[in-house]
Amino acid sequence: YTKSAVDNQRWPGLLLKAVSVSGEASTLVVYNEQMSTRVDPGCDIGQMNSADGISIYTLLASPPGGVNYVRQALPPGGADTLAVPLGIDLREGGTVTFSAVTSPLGSLRYWLEDRVTGTFTDLNTKSYTVTLPADTYGSGRFYIIASANTPTSINQPAEPGDNLRIWASGR
Repeated sequence: YTKSAVDNQRWPGLLLKAVSVSGEASTLVVYNEQMSTRVDPGCDIGQMNSADGISIYTLLASPPGGVNYVRQALPPGGADTLAVPLGIDLREGGTVTFSAVTSPLGSLRYWLEDRVTGTFTDLNTKSYTVTLPADTYGSGRFYIIASANTPTSINQPAEPGDNLRIWASGR
C-alpha cells in the first residue's frame, strides 16, 4: 500500500471498500514503526470530498479528531489496543457492503465493528452488508480493529453525540 524508502516492501494494513447503489468509496489504514497515533505529516492524508454518493474515511485513533482521513498511518506497537473510528456519509441511505484487501500485520487480523448491531466481521475473509438509514453522516457506529482474536470490546474515550465541528481563523 505504501513503499518504504529502505526496503521496497508494502506496509501492512488494509484498503477498506464500501459499495452501495450510489457508488463505491475506499479508505486506507497502514502500519509502520515510524508512525504515531497522532497526525504524521506526509503519511496521514486528509479527505477532500465533493461527491454526492457514498464516502468513507477514518478519524484519528487518539483524540483530538476532527479531520477525515482517506489514508491513516499508525504504529504497529499497540495496534491491538486501538479502535480506529470509521466515518461514512451516505445521503440516500440503503444497503452498503464493506470488504477489504489486506496485508498482514503479524498475527493480527482486521475486524470491522458495528456498535449498533454488536457485530464483528473478520475483514481478512469476509465482507459485511448492512442497511443504513437516509442522511447517514459521520462516525461513531463503525470501527476498524486489529486483533488476533475476535474482539469483545476496546476501551475508547466516548465520542461526542453530535458532530459539531468548529474552526477558528485568525482571532
